[in-house]
Amino acid sequence: MSALHTCENLCANLGFSCESIDYAGGSVLALDTPFRFADGNAFTVYSEVIGVKVRFFDSSETLFHAMALGIRSFSAKGYQAIKGLVSKYGAEVSTSGEIELFCDANDTAAGFARYISSLLAIAEWEEQNAGLDLAPSRSSQLVEEAQLYLTALAPTTPAVVGTDRFRGISGRDYLFNLKQGDAHIDVIKAHPNAAATELHKLVDIRGKPISSEIEIIVVIDDRGHTKRGAEEVAVLGQFAGTWTMTKLMDAALPASSSRN
Repeated sequence: MSALHTCENLCANLGFSCESIDYAGGSVLALDTPFRFADGNAFTVYSEVIGVKVRFFDSSETLFHAMALGIRSFSAKGYQAIKGLVSKYGAEVSTSGEIELFCDANDTAAGFARYISSLLAIAEWEEQNAGLDLAPSRSSQLVEEAQLYLTALAPTTPAVVGTDRFRGISGRDYLFNLKQGDAHIDVIKAHPNAAATELHKLVDIRGKPISSEIEIIVVIDDRGHTKRGAEEVAVLGQFAGTWTMTKLMDAALPASSSRN
């Protein structure tokens, strides 16, 4: 049985309809599924056979939908924000903004499920970010700087954008800036407002038994504010591990130099 027939059988077994679209190089299937964005618009899902693989893709329609909701600058850093959402399901973002996933023909059902999960993750992200400009801010640049040093310190376990959600005792959901191994990491400036916000977050998360023991690290940018940074380490250190940026840089740079 060909991979194309596998896709057709998948649709039939799940109760979906599909339409074959022929073109000069072959054909693709347009899948009509019940999955929708919050505004009721249907997900765009196609499948095609490439060699021994089945490819699910959306012809960039998912991110066009995000644009229609007024979300701007999500293509920054090569779609980094979107990649963080879909990579856990094995999907990728192409340079043209297509959400795509490749799977073996005998794994089509599982591949399709993972692909839909990736689109559902984007749909949820859209609801949370409608109308926002996601262009990098100074705070996001600080996070990226810390990410470089954390990765230099442990290159076999690179720091990546955090995507895990934790619900505090208040019922509010939180994300961390980065994740490295099992550690969830936030990066803040040495400033009273930033420290107060972070303290509230840590207390809220630690109040839930399920998240009371997770590993959390806070990196505090103390450059030019050594005394204030030390004060914030003392306070936040009661609820999380802490690095000052100066100490992180000192630890990472010798580690990097010794490998050269």
